[in-house]
Amino acid sequence: MIPRVCVKAIQLLVLFLFALNAMSAMNRYDGSVDVPLNQLIVTDDLDSTEDLLNITDWDDPSERILVIRFHLERDDYTQYHLYARIDRSNDDAFIGWRETSEDFFEWKEDADSNIYHMNPAFDDGPQFGRAYQFTIYGIWKDETSGDSMVDKITSDDIVYFDEALPTPTPTEPPTKPDRFDFSDGDEFTVMGAGFDTYPRAEIEYGAIPMDQAFEDATDGVGAIITADPGKD
Repeated sequence: MIPRVCVKAIQLLVLFLFALNAMSAMNRYDGSVDVPLNQLIVTDDLDSTEDLLNITDWDDPSERILVIRFHLERDDYTQYHLYARIDRSNDDAFIGWRETSEDFFEWKEDADSNIYHMNPAFDDGPQFGRAYQFTIYGIWKDETSGDSMVDKITSDDIVYFDEALPTPTPTEPPTKPDRFDFSDGDEFTVMGAGFDTYPRAEIEYGAIPMDQAFEDATDGVGAIITADPGKD
């Protein structure tokens, strides 16, 4: 018969090991981003924490990156495999796999081949104009049977990926705005957007179209301003 004290000690040991294993599973994922258990999120890069699912990630052509972060429940996975459904396809495309030192997958062009083992069809990173829905497979080994087992997480939504619009380059403002004087003594001035921070529109002064003008509304002479969006 086992003494009651020993039984109590065994129970406490079992509870401790169970709690330790649970804590290990909870803290296995990358701690810099709070990812709920058995879920994945997508961020812009390794420094970002905002979940981009169901919104658009706007990237510069030189920095096409998506980071898939996930939180699987076990702490003994040997590999993580990344798949994607592209443009709402029903087919899962294999993107690549990595070992389990970190619980995220950085998908970009020229990813570190010592960490990421990419499908050659996708080793140039995510592409503009596409929509992606991701699935992560965690591979682990059943110690009893010796078989490889799989757990998976699929994102609840998609992330849209597109090219960021270039930032306008400010120009040096002119010394003064353009001034136009009319024969009746009126005048007006024209300057670029942002008090001439951006380029001015093209301005011509002379005959203007009369075919849709009201009778006696104009003498047929005026200013014609031609501008791209964001100018003047």
